This record gives sequence, C-alpha cells and structure tokens, in this order.
Amino acid sequence: MTVHVAMSSAAGGIMFSDSQASIAREDEEFSGFEKQFCGPDFLVGVAGLAVIAGEMFDRLSLLVSEAGVYLSSSNVESVIRSYLEAEVQPDVARRMELLVVTPNPGNMMVSQYMPSVFRRFGQRSAFGAVGTGARFLSRALVRDVEIGVELQVGSLVDLLVTVHGYATAASRSLTVNDRFFVGYLVGNRTYCMGHREIFPAHAPRALRDAWLEASGRFDEILGLVRAIEEEFQNARRAFSSITVGELDARARRQIKESSASIRQNRARLRKALRDYFEWYDRLLERTATAA
Repeated sequence: MTVHVAMSSAAGGIMFSDSQASIAREDEEFSGFEKQFCGPDFLVGVAGLAVIAGEMFDRLSLLVSEAGVYLSSSNVESVIRSYLEAEVQPDVARRMELLVVTPNPGNMMVSQYMPSVFRRFGQRSAFGAVGTGARFLSRALVRDVEIGVELQVGSLVDLLVTVHGYATAASRSLTVNDRFFVGYLVGNRTYCMGHREIFPAHAPRALRDAWLEASGRFDEILGLVRAIEEEFQNARRAFSSITVGELDARARRQIKESSASIRQNRARLRKALRDYFEWYDRLLERTATAA
C-alpha cells in the first residue's frame, strides 16, 4: 500500500515516498507513516506491511548508532537481505519490495529488491519504483516516452521536479497519498524532509527535534515545485493551439510568460534547497559538537 520512486543523475539521487501504510490487516490503512530510512550515505524505501518496515528501520537505526558497528552504503543491501531471510516469514517477505539509493561512480544509484522473484538486489539503474502505486507511475512514464518528452535530470532542481511529477501520478492510486517524505543523496551525504504529519522516528535526533521547521521548509520547497508544474501546464495548454497550424498571439504570450515564471521559480527553488541543506548541516554539526 505505497509508492517509492527514485531517480539519479550526476547531480545526485532523490527518493520520494508516500505515507499511507497498511498494518497487519490489509484492509486497515493509516497516513503519516515513515516508510523511508535516511542513512548516513544511503536511502531505503520499503513497500509492504508497515510493521516489517518499522522493525527493519529499528534494526538499521541500531546498526548506525551502535558502538563498534557501522552501517553504510557498502553493506546496507546485505544487511537488508539477511534481515528478511532471518527475521521475516518467507510468505510475508515475498510481499515486500525495496528501493535503495547509494553512491555510484556511474550515477546509477538506484537498486531494487523483490524477494518474490530474486534473492538479491537487481542491477543498478538511474530510475526505480516499487509499491502498488508504481503501475500508475509507469503508465505516466510510458506516456511521456511515447510522445517524446525528455526527462530533465541535469540538476537537483530538475530531478526534484521530475520525480515529484511521477510521485503525484502514483498518488492517483487509492492506496497512495500525497503526503510525501523525500530523501536526497548529494555526494556522500544524505538529507531528508517531508510533510509535517510524517514524524521521522528514525531520522537524526536533531532533525526530529526541529521537524516543525524542517516540514515548514519542505512546504516552501514543494510549493515552488508545484508552481513550476502549474506554469508548465499553462504553457502546454497554450501550445495546444498548434493543432490548427499556428500559434496565435495569446498563446505565444502565455508561453513566454510561463517560461519567465519557471526561470524565476527554478532560481528560488535552487536557493531554497541550498538553504535547507546548509541548515540541515548546521543542525547536525551542533549536535555532534554538543555530544
């Protein structure tokens, strides 16, 4: 009862996760559940029963914080496989799906694990999606490929706008909501943010303590993303007049205005992301210094 979608490029990696979860009974659902784990240099998204995701995140948190034990991108996949094989009943484990984002020199940062089919993580790629909402997302992606839409992934802003668009397409599923949790992998560092209703129980303590501010910044960033998407739709509607063989003056004016608005909002979004990452770094540095 979920969707996770991840994409990577030379700019970094991003994972979007919704927060609608199922518990022991599949007909019982609730929103606001944390379904993505933000490790020191990796992101993990788990689709399936919420109780399994919660137990797994507890295990990952323990390994990250426990003295003498270190969990990183180099061993997180083997730890996840071992956990599912040792702790979860096989018939339940087969219903789980996972996405992991880890650093990769070739910018192929996304790997997918489907225990119902394979006993290992799949080959790395630049894009992946799991969960019941993935088929809605896949339809949107296929539609774009068929009409020749080029995915814009050259910058973190491009990645964010692109992945949000596909995550929103997935939210058309009745089992997926639009209260998102977002993880970023930039270089060898991770950052996370999300909707105020999603309490990040497994995020760094400093971020949990400042979640109200973090979620406020997330609202600002998501607002800019949606403003860009709205202007893109305005331009598409205006361009549709080309079907009669020409763009009238009103259509050309609308496209020009939308283009200018998108440039301005992209600049604002770039700054808002940079400000958030700097705020996040300071937050963690203060905690480390205090410790």
